[in-house]
Amino acid sequence: MLNRNIKYLVSVVILVLLTSCGGGGSEVTTNNKPHQSSPINQTNNNPNQITAINKSLIMPLNPGHYIQTEESISNDVLDTLVQNPNIKGVSVVYNWVDLEIQKNVYDFSSIENDLALLRPLNKQLIIMIRDKSFKKDLFIPVPSYMLTSEYQGGFSGTDSHMAKRWVHSVSQRYRALITALGAEFNSDPNFEAIKTSETATGNTSGHPDYNAENYFNELTLTINTLAKAFPDKVKVFYLNWLPGMTNKLSDLALHAANQGVGIGGPDVHPDTLIPSYGLFSPLSGNVPLMTDVQYSNYEHVSPAGDSDQLLSFATTVLNVDYICWRLRKAYIHNITE
Repeated sequence: MLNRNIKYLVSVVILVLLTSCGGGGSEVTTNNKPHQSSPINQTNNNPNQITAINKSLIMPLNPGHYIQTEESISNDVLDTLVQNPNIKGVSVVYNWVDLEIQKNVYDFSSIENDLALLRPLNKQLIIMIRDKSFKKDLFIPVPSYMLTSEYQGGFSGTDSHMAKRWVHSVSQRYRALITALGAEFNSDPNFEAIKTSETATGNTSGHPDYNAENYFNELTLTINTLAKAFPDKVKVFYLNWLPGMTNKLSDLALHAANQGVGIGGPDVHPDTLIPSYGLFSPLSGNVPLMTDVQYSNYEHVSPAGDSDQLLSFATTVLNVDYICWRLRKAYIHNITE
């Protein structure tokens, strides 16, 4: 069998071609139902020369199905975990503004409370640190001390609000949060993984000072911080669009791989050309791969709500190790039975 480094180099060659093949290697099992052919975006990416994978690479420890929720683990989620031993744990979204209550003063009690709920059940926690809010629940996503000229206002946007990740002083503070989280949770046995928010910014007209090159550079630094802060845990960088530099998505993915960081995305859309989809399969087996299934994703299949199609696409096209499902009980029979 090829060793990991040789397999990685083979995958890099494939990635240059950006094939969209499916195949094995996923830790999440399917129900073997027929999968309709779906388009994968064949972007014309040109990855940089790759070095050997970082030795701190941590492959999936407890891969499989997770329930995705926001800010806290409800009794409904706990009941689902108890009744379905095949579900490995919960992926919880925590807001940056709630975790850093003052500059360099952190409150991780919400994460600690969720870990305390999961330990007796022998379940795992995946965390996402959100620095963005959406129209349905619009709020300021950064700590109040950042609403100053030092941080160029800290956030921007119209239909959504997001931290100005392209501003160095803002991204520095986000990376400080990741470092603090690593110091607290890297050694916790029920802490499975950390993942970042998606790279998409929405319409850049809502971000007048947006700078694509600065954004790319800051994202690479954030990847480096993830690798350093969580040397013993799975870490996943979520990417989908990169406004103004979408042709450099593969550069980000390969930089992440070199740092021992996996890739993922916030949606499973069998019918949508999301630019990052072509990056998953070539990296399968070399870094952790993760995806989320949102409520709206159930409408991207026919008939609407067919979770079997979502499962098949995630496992046979994207080849993911982790799937984090929004509970929509009428449709997720394939992970709760």
